[in-house]
Amino acid sequence: MNKMPGVLFAVAMVFLFAGSAGAQTCSTFDADLEGWTCDTSGCSWVATGGNPDGHLRFDEGGDGTTEAIAAVTFWGDWSDLDGVGNIYYDHSIISEGTGVYGYDPYYVRIAGPGGSAEWEGDTPSGATGWVLITVPLVESEWTVTSGTWSALLADVTDLRIRVELVKNSGGANDEVDGIDNVCLHTGSGPCKRAAEASTYGSSPTYGPGDLGMHSIYLLIPMGAIVTLRIWRRKR
Repeated sequence: MNKMPGVLFAVAMVFLFAGSAGAQTCSTFDADLEGWTCDTSGCSWVATGGNPDGHLRFDEGGDGTTEAIAAVTFWGDWSDLDGVGNIYYDHSIISEGTGVYGYDPYYVRIAGPGGSAEWEGDTPSGATGWVLITVPLVESEWTVTSGTWSALLADVTDLRIRVELVKNSGGANDEVDGIDNVCLHTGSGPCKRAAEASTYGSSPTYGPGDLGMHSIYLLIPMGAIVTLRIWRRKR
């Protein structure tokens, strides 16, 4: 009896599950910036003070608005997230600085060959602790500035989050902001880790929707070992 169809099915299931988990992408900044940059100077990685541990920190060095630019791990086809996915991130206005005359709203921008779109949330009114921002990937929540929503999601090559929210007059005014725990997934909450249980109110429960990109590298070899053992037993 030919056992290979069963073996091939098992291998296919491993890669299917790994691919599904890989769509769930998070940056927690625990060890470094994880490939993130900013469109102005002033951004750096700080090992403490995040939510928890490390975070991306912005120290104002002049006028203008600064956005954090996502790592390439967030690029790709987001079509499966249309209407069901979310972008989550934590933001903190650590220090307003001096000469404050206003605030900008929470803001996210995505772009790609098929178009671009912008999302705006609430506007803070002063220094904050860590605030969880939820950005639904629903077309009606965004302003499509070019192309079409579906074409944009088919190939996202740019994700930017406004990190600088305080409007200060003059030059360097010592504003300090932070971003932490950026996640793109279809789960029911933000990045879940045991250390964050106190922040989000309960112990985390992990499932396929909460796995990061690293899960691919765990699942594929595990699946290969299981598949090989099944094949050897049935020979």
